[in-house]
Amino acid sequence: MSLNISPIRSDVVVVGAGFAGLQAAVDVQKSGLSCVLLEATGRVGGKSLTHKLSSMDGTVELGPTWMNHKTQPRMLALAHKYGLELYEQVQGDLQVLQDVNGTLHHHKQGEFPESMDPKVVEALERIVAMMETEAAKFHPDKLGTWIDPKQPPNIPDISFEEFLRRNEVTGIAYGLMRWFSTGLFGVEPREIGMHYVLDMLRQGHGWTSISTDDENGAQFIKFKRGTTALCEAMANDLTPGSVVLDAPVVDISQYNDSCIIKVKDGRIFSCEKMILTNPAYTYTGISFNPPLPPIKRELAIKTRRGRYSKTVLTYRTGWWKDAGLLGIFVSFTNGPIGFTWDISRPEKGQYSLACFVCGDWYNDHFDKSPLEREQALLAHLAEMVPESKKSLVYDVAEYSEKDWYTPKYIEGAPMGVIGPGDWARLAPALRQTFRGVHFAGTDTASYWKGYMEGAVESGSRSACEVISLLKPRSRI
Repeated sequence: MSLNISPIRSDVVVVGAGFAGLQAAVDVQKSGLSCVLLEATGRVGGKSLTHKLSSMDGTVELGPTWMNHKTQPRMLALAHKYGLELYEQVQGDLQVLQDVNGTLHHHKQGEFPESMDPKVVEALERIVAMMETEAAKFHPDKLGTWIDPKQPPNIPDISFEEFLRRNEVTGIAYGLMRWFSTGLFGVEPREIGMHYVLDMLRQGHGWTSISTDDENGAQFIKFKRGTTALCEAMANDLTPGSVVLDAPVVDISQYNDSCIIKVKDGRIFSCEKMILTNPAYTYTGISFNPPLPPIKRELAIKTRRGRYSKTVLTYRTGWWKDAGLLGIFVSFTNGPIGFTWDISRPEKGQYSLACFVCGDWYNDHFDKSPLEREQALLAHLAEMVPESKKSLVYDVAEYSEKDWYTPKYIEGAPMGVIGPGDWARLAPALRQTFRGVHFAGTDTASYWKGYMEGAVESGSRSACEVISLLKPRSRI
């Protein structure tokens, strides 16, 4: 390889300035090693995106929003470290469920609607209990293995769809399980393997933890200044000049004990060790020399991207609250809305609903023009509110849409997914080091993959690996 310019040298190069990359860079620099953080886009944060409203004084989250103070200690510690104020998700009132027939059911969060057939409730409770029992068998630190090698899960690694079919899950029960698949992973049940689903249940402390917003739920606490404020605080903790934006990596070459990294504009960086935090499916845009091992290449090719978008509707009144509704609308019909969540700031006069369009419904929705998408989304929401409030659905102060599937260098959310039959073989490769290249990112996490907590955990783990290799342990 002929170099026309002198490489920019550091002990470590981290690729990707999302939570994983920021945490890795902070830890590496804190150890005394030099570190450069390369980011493909023009900002830090990755999938974290706090959007400033133009219609009023306020912000909304177009990316990850919530954390939990009990089950996600790393995020809580970061909030305290950087002095960022937190506030709790609004509680109480009723959520709305639109079943496959379009019928509306009202119920408290964490409970099944009273109008639901008791046999359906019994079937759902049985399926959830079965899944959580089997999920407990997965090893927390060695991805793709079980705590007891002699006790693998009784559920085979078939598709989630096939698992539901074999257990005769239909109707509203199937709709709830599909909502779980599309809402959590951005893919349909046919696209994801059961062992990937079960491992996520283990990582996220079970069904109730993942799907609720009370003090034990994943959607409990938010950042007053937004998640991007945390990313920027972490970036400001780094040595001035060590964060390089607009630097997409196009080539990684390894010679002897050095990694040579070339970015799109021709700049070259060299280091002893590097940490790659972007998801496996983006490796196809990077030239590796020597080539990635076969298992890593297969992982890059087979990892499935979540089809995901988040649209925030901001109003000047909380009209759903006036109707005794929580702001959570879940639909099992033909979309486009899969579910909504209230992300309001009443003390600022800002009332916002985050609307999620995922899976196959994403495909149909983004075949439309922007105006057609807006009309379809508002019309669907209007179907799920009382007659007296329908006109208020259209009285939007600001419409903020973020597509997470098509943007270059993101290309899917919230995580890369492994399909049926591939978990035990491909999962160990997620973290497998390739000579001087270490791999992080939320997809590689032991806990809360797909969440900010998982990203931070993975960044810390990879940083610890490279620090231990480059510095005597007594100095870490």
